[in-house]
Amino acid sequence: MSNAEPSNTPPPQYTPAPAAVPATRRKKGEATDIHPHIVDKIKLKYIEEFEMKVKKHDPKFTGSKVIDTWRKTTSEAILELIKSGTPPFQNIALTEGQRKNNLNAINRIFQNHYHHKLKKANPRGGIVVSHEDAIKIVECVRELRAANTGREFFKLQLADDIQQRVNSGENYQTVVKAMWDELTEEKRNQWNKEAKQVDIAGWVNFFFFFFWRCSYKSLII
Repeated sequence: MSNAEPSNTPPPQYTPAPAAVPATRRKKGEATDIHPHIVDKIKLKYIEEFEMKVKKHDPKFTGSKVIDTWRKTTSEAILELIKSGTPPFQNIALTEGQRKNNLNAINRIFQNHYHHKLKKANPRGGIVVSHEDAIKIVECVRELRAANTGREFFKLQLADDIQQRVNSGENYQTVVKAMWDELTEEKRNQWNKEAKQVDIAGWVNFFFFFFWRCSYKSLII
């Protein structure tokens, strides 16, 4: 048996397989048919109504099922108008199988306006109140606070004297009652008058400051 001479032909060179090309990630907005020019049309037609709904049902921006339902039903209605080509949504092509993404995109228009426009402009929620209601509030404060402030004002002004007797072993409420009962009717009326002036002045100043702040934040309607 003859021995075959070794071949001088080099073995085939190893060529590594090409690396897999990673899938290109979709940019935000590519998975929906609701493009910017459609967003502008939706805002023009529906944002004012949305703001009115929020003002009525969610003035403190704590969330509202009414608003959630409105967004859902309105988003569905808008998509149907786009599908049927109803003005102002003429000649807009919808991709088959993108209904859910399109609905989410429409819904986000209202959510973004809520969080980035309405809520950001009023981060503390705030209180929406009319001028007439403000007057009623002040009048109610007058009626509620004016009744018993004379004795309270008396206690504040004579706090040191009262405390001295309490330190001597007397009961606080008993001391206050005894000192108040010792006053003549004229003296009590004078305390009531002074207390009313001080108390109402403080509350009126508070409300003026409060409503000035509201006005500054464009909350008073």
